[in-house]
Amino acid sequence: MDGTIRIRTVGWFATTVVLSVLCTLLVTQAWSVGAAPGDTDSTFVPVTPCRLFDTRPGESPTSGKKSPLGAGEANAFTQQVTGVVGNCIVPNTAVAVAMNVTIVNPTAQSNLRVYPAGVPAPLVSNLNWKAGDSATPNKVDVKLSANGRVTLQNLNGTVNVIGDVVGYYISTSLKEISNLLNDTNVIPTGVTVTGQYDFDSTVIAPNDDHWVAIHLPGTAPAAITDLVANFSNADPALTDDENTACTGSYGAPSAPAGKLCVYFEPALTRNVDRMSAGNPSPTGLDKRFFRLSFQTAAGAVLGDDMTMYVTWAYTAP
Repeated sequence: MDGTIRIRTVGWFATTVVLSVLCTLLVTQAWSVGAAPGDTDSTFVPVTPCRLFDTRPGESPTSGKKSPLGAGEANAFTQQVTGVVGNCIVPNTAVAVAMNVTIVNPTAQSNLRVYPAGVPAPLVSNLNWKAGDSATPNKVDVKLSANGRVTLQNLNGTVNVIGDVVGYYISTSLKEISNLLNDTNVIPTGVTVTGQYDFDSTVIAPNDDHWVAIHLPGTAPAAITDLVANFSNADPALTDDENTACTGSYGAPSAPAGKLCVYFEPALTRNVDRMSAGNPSPTGLDKRFFRLSFQTAAGAVLGDDMTMYVTWAYTAP
């Protein structure tokens, strides 16, 4: 055995952010395991409301369907929910979504059904209205299809529909998250753990700040602070905290005792700037996670690819 444990974190950054937020809530609000759902239940994650879609022409977001829904199954509209869609970011781990759905400008008495894509339309409706009614909203919680989509079906006439996400559900229960937080598996002195994080998205706006929490496969003996975690100096122009003690590479990450070193491949890094690592504001989780921060490049163009592939290594002191 060479004293190295390797893990791979391949995923979308919002997934890790969700776990980080939930973990912080568990610590700061002292939720108890006894009050948590069972292992097969889902956990609701509230978000700042964002507009997923608006079928009215000229209204934000400008992408997606921009015409009224017609009548019947032939005119049903399938909407992607997970990913970077409209003005929202919903992680691929979401299993259901909570939305405020509003109908506008109905031409006939009708109803709207919202259901997982790929299944038959249910016999129950989520909204009901008469011809000429003013804008009519309703809260809708709906399961997502395996590829993160829902279908909307209008019964009669035509109508515009607006969807605002207010939260989503993940399959990880609070009990599972609490068990993760209570992990006392301390990484032994001299043992090196390594991992990989792949970020692949699109530019929403230049100069946006982002951060993700990367979970170690165990508990560090000491806090992973800003002084402990650093990037290598592979390309100092893209990082804020490079350190010459990080002498490994993207393909072979390593770290001296008591350090966490992050490596990236410049050729695979697009529209990302000001990368740094550590825990600037310790919350009690700083022995189990480290924070990876970065910024959308100043010259990035809306809709362009935004990618960052990093590996990391931590050696317990």
